[in-house]
Amino acid sequence: TAVYRDINNQIIAKKEINYSTNKSAPDLNFINEQTGVIASVNINEQVNISYRASFSRRLKKNNFPVINNLVVDSGFHYFIKQFWPELMLNKKLSVNYVSPSKLGIIPLVIKLHQDEVWERPNTVVFIVEPASFILQLFVPPIFLRYDINSQQLLSFQGISNIKFKSGKKHVRLEIDYNVTDKVKI
Repeated sequence: TAVYRDINNQIIAKKEINYSTNKSAPDLNFINEQTGVIASVNINEQVNISYRASFSRRLKKNNFPVINNLVVDSGFHYFIKQFWPELMLNKKLSVNYVSPSKLGIIPLVIKLHQDEVWERPNTVVFIVEPASFILQLFVPPIFLRYDINSQQLLSFQGISNIKFKSGKKHVRLEIDYNVTDKVKI
């Protein structure tokens, strides 16, 4: 279970992920205690999604057949590790991101990012962005930084599923996995 807290140590949200059936497309349960957002993904014979945008909205559900290269939430990490050799050869890989808020799939691509500037040598950055050029104009990419030798995830920079009571949504999140799991929101 991951617990997201604000600067005053108040709980913003809780997220439970179960990787036991599929590391790239794990079961997800997310609850934002401040806004009422609920997101749930469960994949068995089909993809089952539930989403509520706020306390005042009703829970919506959708389901559809399982397709290839599904990725849910932090399953990006395991997808990258699974296809590490191909990505290191500069191949662009397509994934089908399960979006609870859209109650569907968003086609994305993962590729090696060529412009790496960081304080540690031997790192590599992968970029995750919409497959659609039009969506790329509106949706910022996600950057995942890894140790090139151990394939350890070092940092995440990108849009998150956190929304605040103030109405601010699509918060950019930076997680440095190398420094006691500090999260900057």
